[in-house]
Amino acid sequence: MPLRASKVVVAQRLPWSARARHTRSPTPDDWNLRLSSTTLVSGGANGGGRTQKVARSGRENQGAKGADRLAARARSESSFGGTAGGGARHPGLDALRGLAIIGVLLFHAYIVNVIPHIIWSRTVGQGAEGVGLFFIVSALTLSASWHHRQGRDPKPTAAFWARRFFRIAPLFYVVLVAAWLIGQGKPGYAPHAMAQNVFTPGNLLAHVTFAFGWIPAYQNSWLGVEWSIGTEMAFYLLFPLLVLWLMPRVGPIRVLFLGFVTSLAWPWLMAHVFAPWPGWAYAFLFWSLPGQAVWFALGLALFWIPRPGRGLDSLSIWMIAAVALAVALMNVPPAYGAVMWAIPGGLLTYAVWHRLPGVRGITQSRVLQYAGTRSYSWYLLHWPILTAVVLPYFPDAGQQGALGFVARLIPMAGLTIVAGELSYRFIEEPARKWGQRLIARWGWAQRRATAAPPHEPKLAPQGQLSARR
Repeated sequence: MPLRASKVVVAQRLPWSARARHTRSPTPDDWNLRLSSTTLVSGGANGGGRTQKVARSGRENQGAKGADRLAARARSESSFGGTAGGGARHPGLDALRGLAIIGVLLFHAYIVNVIPHIIWSRTVGQGAEGVGLFFIVSALTLSASWHHRQGRDPKPTAAFWARRFFRIAPLFYVVLVAAWLIGQGKPGYAPHAMAQNVFTPGNLLAHVTFAFGWIPAYQNSWLGVEWSIGTEMAFYLLFPLLVLWLMPRVGPIRVLFLGFVTSLAWPWLMAHVFAPWPGWAYAFLFWSLPGQAVWFALGLALFWIPRPGRGLDSLSIWMIAAVALAVALMNVPPAYGAVMWAIPGGLLTYAVWHRLPGVRGITQSRVLQYAGTRSYSWYLLHWPILTAVVLPYFPDAGQQGALGFVARLIPMAGLTIVAGELSYRFIEEPARKWGQRLIARWGWAQRRATAAPPHEPKLAPQGQLSARR
């Protein structure tokens, strides 16, 4: 076997850490090759036969040109193939975001005046788990975007952080000011000393710097829904370390395991080691990044796990339905809610990501796709609209029962859609594009995507998707 081809084969045999040192950073194609490897007896350089692990398609690829064909074929035939054009959006993931934000809207219309019935609590009352679905999709699309830009951005980490800042901060700052002007805070998640005025200088500084996700007194006191923004920004800060250091060394399965363990251990550790926690701060145990780690670990891992065989396609859909139904009917304690709901959320995202049969009703829904593209605006705006407009000015909105729920939901949803469209067109998108121009001007990223090398497939892998959220 020629020397160049031998190096390619040996790279597949090395552990994740050694492979990262001997070759480039691992990609999903490496993981697919590793999963589909088989045993082949071939002659070595010393003339003796030895057992090596190579990809199945490697049997017909020898020599330097054969090694190139092997890599190109693995990329084009992997489970990530089929999306035309680097940077193209995945409409199914947009639909998942739409499903998540609709669940959140339903939950908040319900939680204002809870309907004491098990059917409501086990269905509409579970809409809050849509935030976890956001986290999965975010980690997945960011992994895809990072892989797509690998080797293209001169300063990938700085460019990544800048992109996320310009994606999140502009609208967030506008809504912070609006909430301060209308005086709609959330003192229930602040110390009693802040009950009369949550808009303190310290709280403002924590929100402007996105440090509020680590401060219980500030985590959810300004808007009432911003806790997830602080948690996600904390994940953005760690993301380059996770994809450059942790993932190459431990692989997706162990990352997923670490996520489950962290989400289970963190609330228990905080509650027992640093007990007692006051009621206003108790949510910090579950809302902080370690408590939500399982969702992000799922998104990171799903990007690397290949598509199942055809025989598992339909089975996986039934698994999603069965697990989701079982969880919805259970009275899951808060300490285990994220871990339990992460299972159906991860299965659903996996099915949508790989376009498995049975989820086309979600992936092809134009309504869900539209809601997904506006989900960030809807998320930030719907709670101030509900508390500052709907409840004070719609007489039936404060009633109990189904009538009050509908009286809150319809005006809140209508006003949120209108305000969300305006903020998306005039704040979100202009700020994102302006940020892209600045990042290119600073030399952190290329102004436009470079053409693929000649040996690369024309169709970009499914993983090469936009990181817009």
